[in-house]
Amino acid sequence: MQVRDIVRHAATLFIEIVPEIEMPGHCVAALAAYPQVSCTGEVRQVSHQWGVHEDVYCAGKEETFEFLGTVLNEVVALFPFKYIHFGADEVPKTRWARCPACQARMRQEGLANESQLQTWFVSRVARWLALAHNRTAMAWDEVLETGGSPHVDEVAVMSWRGTLGGILATLCGKPVVMTPNTHCYLDYRQLQRPGEPGAWYATLPLRTVFEFDPVPSNEEADRAIERY
Repeated sequence: MQVRDIVRHAATLFIEIVPEIEMPGHCVAALAAYPQVSCTGEVRQVSHQWGVHEDVYCAGKEETFEFLGTVLNEVVALFPFKYIHFGADEVPKTRWARCPACQARMRQEGLANESQLQTWFVSRVARWLALAHNRTAMAWDEVLETGGSPHVDEVAVMSWRGTLGGILATLCGKPVVMTPNTHCYLDYRQLQRPGEPGAWYATLPLRTVFEFDPVPSNEEADRAIERY
């Protein structure tokens, strides 16, 4: 079955499939195939272990954005809906801190640190996506931590680390999807027993999923307002 077949079938069930094309982190598989868009140019193999890896897209090379534009052109053609998910979560800054091209980019753009570089990266791709395809970028709630930008402000937020990120995003006027891992990660195991399928590190009984109320309690909202 092809992607277009899946998208077409989902539409008959009133489901819109949102693709997640991770950037600038969680991209070792892409970097192994196209090491020239990494900071070191030396990523030679796909990781054999799940986790967060230091190799990320190089923010200093124009080639990186040309590559991502080509990828997203194909993604947009396959998924005819409003949102394209960028991920933008769990991005180590180790490579950027040591990369001459990234450091030059920071000086060129007047950025104070690598967190602001991440904001700039996401902003640039989000702006391109909006201008080139009239689509809206979506990202995980870490995007709230990388500093202000008018284009990051337009990014829709998926709150996965609890509901606090979603509340904060709402207060900032962003579109929000509540997807806390405590209730919405359906790849977790149902039970703690040998041979149970699903992610080994967590369980999520279906009853807990059905009990989830995406509207936060007054206590949760008050905590978010105090933080905001």
